[in-house]
Amino acid sequence: MKLARKYLPQIAGALLVFSTVALLTPRTMHALAAALVQVTNTLANPAITQDSSRAASQIVLLHTPFGSQVPGGQEVAMVQVIPTQGDAPTAYVVPSGQNLVLTGVDFDVNTASPNTFVDLRHSLSNNGLFADEIFSLPNAGHQEFRFPSGIVIPAGSSVHIDNGNAGASTLQAVVQGYLTAN
Repeated sequence: MKLARKYLPQIAGALLVFSTVALLTPRTMHALAAALVQVTNTLANPAITQDSSRAASQIVLLHTPFGSQVPGGQEVAMVQVIPTQGDAPTAYVVPSGQNLVLTGVDFDVNTASPNTFVDLRHSLSNNGLFADEIFSLPNAGHQEFRFPSGIVIPAGSSVHIDNGNAGASTLQAVVQGYLTAN
């Protein structure tokens, strides 16, 4: 008993030193951190493993209504393409609490005039049209434009294509983007 009392402080100190060294080693720290940050990924509560621009539920595809041609001098509101149902019956409106980030637009100019000027616009709850991008399409054919940083369209807005040429140019448009939280 006397022996245990005599050496107890030294044994406790040695255990404390060994415990501290063991905690400071990389493998132990990694295991400790992994235990604290473990995520459970279930169907009821999925963990997000990719950014919102890649999530299928957030991708938005818009095009001219029912594949129609936009004659020169006219403007149309874009409709959403719903994968299992086809075209939505009304113009697409960005849901409240979200923004639509446009990442690209494709134009098919069917008849050409010297230059076809096209405006990509958005309308915010009848507050008028705001021009987001203006394109000059030099000839008939397919033209693609990509926006790496995106064009943000606010909640409550609809997306419009305005074929600014009063001439004979007709075109179709497809707009790609994704939804994000405000």
